[in-house]
Amino acid sequence: MFWDEIYCQINALLLHCQINFYSTNDIYYNPVDSSSVRLYLINDVKYYAKVFLNRDPKLVHEELTFMRYLKKNDIMVPGVLLIDKNEFNEISYNGNKVVFFFAREVSGDDVVDRETLFDIVRNIAKMHSVSRKYKIENKERLAKCNIERLHLLVKDSKKLVDKMCSRKKLELIINEVDVKNKYSMIHGDLHKKNIITRKGKFYGLIDFSDCRLGHFEDDIGKIVQSFLTVKACNIGDVKKVIREYNSVNNYILNTKEVLLSCVYHILYFVNVNYDYISDIEQYSHTIELCMQE
Repeated sequence: MFWDEIYCQINALLLHCQINFYSTNDIYYNPVDSSSVRLYLINDVKYYAKVFLNRDPKLVHEELTFMRYLKKNDIMVPGVLLIDKNEFNEISYNGNKVVFFFAREVSGDDVVDRETLFDIVRNIAKMHSVSRKYKIENKERLAKCNIERLHLLVKDSKKLVDKMCSRKKLELIINEVDVKNKYSMIHGDLHKKNIITRKGKFYGLIDFSDCRLGHFEDDIGKIVQSFLTVKACNIGDVKKVIREYNSVNNYILNTKEVLLSCVYHILYFVNVNYDYISDIEQYSHTIELCMQE
């Protein structure tokens, strides 16, 4: 497999830089963005090699710059290993550009419940307070907010949406939300595995590969959807989620936009995994509840 050959080149670079390492055989591959992750032990410390095929190095630079900015402002994010004095490196494979870096492992546990959710949200509010002041370097990070993404998904996937909910009602609700120009840097992929908890408390964040300009509601909607999916909370908890967030950040979340962001993530998940989902009705029911709030 070509990923093995790519990792052979990475290992050769580590040896050239006289870095002691041991690499595991497990390789996780994400076909969506042509990326790969592999666990390494370097000088007795665990790191994840994050490898991107044909990804713009400017995007990787922005990701690492944003992580460094958050860390400087006391937000727990992984440290990055310098190789040959570089945060990230580039190699070539069969005419393709390969960009990679090593992020230190941040471990946690799987304790998740309603109180964990509220603690996570308070800490994400702190992160957002910090990220509002971040000055983005790469304008290619500009992206549509989840309301705009949902509008396009409803337009392009009418059959799916019709199976999941009342499309006309959803379109009416979407049109009621005023999508203001309130873009700030967000994490962009706050599902449960990217939020590290220890003993039911927030500890840190990992995987900023999807960080982008967006709305804070996009991040919170993703968190809510992630917890709803594993039944660690219910739709009635959303109002408290928003109260907890607003108690920390002077930015006031738009409740309807949070719920629509949640709907977007559910529809996107179902659209990608439709053939593997045995109980579509549970997702449809959650969408209906979001639309009723």
